[in-house]
Amino acid sequence: MNCGDMYFLDSDQAKSFRELGFAGPFDLLDVPVANSLTKVLSRAKSRMFFWHRVLSRVPLMKACFPLSRWGAAKSKKGIHAVNGDAYRLGSDRRVVERVSQVLGPDVLLCSSMVINQRPGASHYWHYDIEARDWNGLTVWVALASVSRKSTFQIITRSHRIPSPPPLGLSDELIVAEAQRHDAACRKLALPAEPGQFYILARRLWHSSRNESSKKRSAMVLHYCKPDVEVRWPVADLGDETKQYIKAAYKIPCCLVSGEDRHQKNLLVNPLL
Repeated sequence: MNCGDMYFLDSDQAKSFRELGFAGPFDLLDVPVANSLTKVLSRAKSRMFFWHRVLSRVPLMKACFPLSRWGAAKSKKGIHAVNGDAYRLGSDRRVVERVSQVLGPDVLLCSSMVINQRPGASHYWHYDIEARDWNGLTVWVALASVSRKSTFQIITRSHRIPSPPPLGLSDELIVAEAQRHDAACRKLALPAEPGQFYILARRLWHSSRNESSKKRSAMVLHYCKPDVEVRWPVADLGDETKQYIKAAYKIPCCLVSGEDRHQKNLLVNPLL
């Protein structure tokens, strides 16, 4: 809902987020803009992170990169800190004002990733383990070739389950596992057009499977309050044994709303 110059979750959307774990879809980009941005972000991801990975093997080259940008490129989840288009998407008022309604006035954009899923590819049921230990939420933006055959799937109400879903289970068994905790849990495919986005509760069980004939592209954005120290995991194992990076640098974040009175993370100026 747009109330004057502000963007809010209405009462039904806020209830859906609290009880089911998601709200949306919300309009963000026109389809032609979403298609164009997909190409821009995919190229940026490929070029930036390829060269950062290559150059990171040359000790003398490390000193040539600002610490904040270097840290972002250690993982593919920091494109907002090194690319202006990614930052503008993640700091758009239509996103941030709704996020702020859930998290409060002070918000960090702390993680971002462009996901290009090939036809036939799938991602197992999981929750975003990065958000396990801090109060945040996820925004999923549909960019290109998103359809009922390639969209995002969730288990409603699973954000209230304290543990991640077991690995390797079929859809039917995942639903059964969730219903052991809450009989009202259901599998739901989230319909979306390119340029629309959803707000997802942390720990919400989700998966994706591209059964279409086209590559599907989406953007995942993580937000949190400034009172927690953001950490990145070494690898996405989907379980509770994951070890976090113990890096000499702090994880680069962008302040997209309010102020940071805690100074626990490295705030970087966006590349506009």
